[in-house]
Amino acid sequence: MSSSSDSPSTPPSPNTTTSTRRIIYKVYGVANKVQAITAVSFTTFAVMHGLQIATGAFFGVEDADQTLLLTRPIYQDAHLEGVIVTGSLVWHVVAGMAKSTIQYCLNMNDDNNNNNNNSKNNSSNDKKQLGVLPYHDLTGQLLVPLAAGHYYLARGMPLKTMGDSAFVDFGIIAWGLQNRRVITWGWHAALIGVGVYHMVGGAQLAFSRTFRRGRRKGAAAEQKQKEQQSTTTGAGDEGGLLKSVTITHGLVVGISTVLLMGLVATSRVGKIPMRREYQEIYSHLLPGWII
Repeated sequence: MSSSSDSPSTPPSPNTTTSTRRIIYKVYGVANKVQAITAVSFTTFAVMHGLQIATGAFFGVEDADQTLLLTRPIYQDAHLEGVIVTGSLVWHVVAGMAKSTIQYCLNMNDDNNNNNNNSKNNSSNDKKQLGVLPYHDLTGQLLVPLAAGHYYLARGMPLKTMGDSAFVDFGIIAWGLQNRRVITWGWHAALIGVGVYHMVGGAQLAFSRTFRRGRRKGAAAEQKQKEQQSTTTGAGDEGGLLKSVTITHGLVVGISTVLLMGLVATSRVGKIPMRREYQEIYSHLLPGWII
């Protein structure tokens, strides 16, 4: 999920024409919108998948497999999978790269520009008010390979080796946790931690950008009101920011804990009916010396 403002915070260099500047701002705004919409879309899938893991934490892996059977047809549908899973992830990354390129070209990070510094401070306050945590962009970059690797393990490899993945259950993760402990535990613990931090930390911002209405119309009035309030209620604003970030941190810790409990429950599965098939998948993915 993006943590940038709606348009570049620094105008282009003096030799950039007004029309070019408007086009650049328009492209940046479109990229912002795309990133927010795709974040909401992918979050829909993540919530369903997270509920499966949470079911395993509280009720056991057998119930988690039943939940998997009920919800998987939704996000592995021939049409929906390309929208809420792979499509949303790809376009989220593309939009982020487009925004980063625009920011770089416009020298938005030039610390010698006072206007840019002021705008960055205002943008930072907006992010905090919406519960966006530090290192949001970094965790997003880390999340891409972690999520792609898990998708390839649980979806891509079964399709490649067995022709289908509809019968894959939590046993594919359980086998790895029991037999390729270091890489499987490390990978999925990191996926949970980084994924929850990034998605929870940017959820409010993404939903705000996706579903807001009439905000542009009153933008000037809102900004004026904020400036007036900042002169009289600075301490209250700081308290509100702290409360928002604290709540977000609490959600990250709570959700991560539940999902890690689900991972532990998965690792304790006694019998894995498709253990030979899963062993073959891991042997294709990982060298034999990896533990």
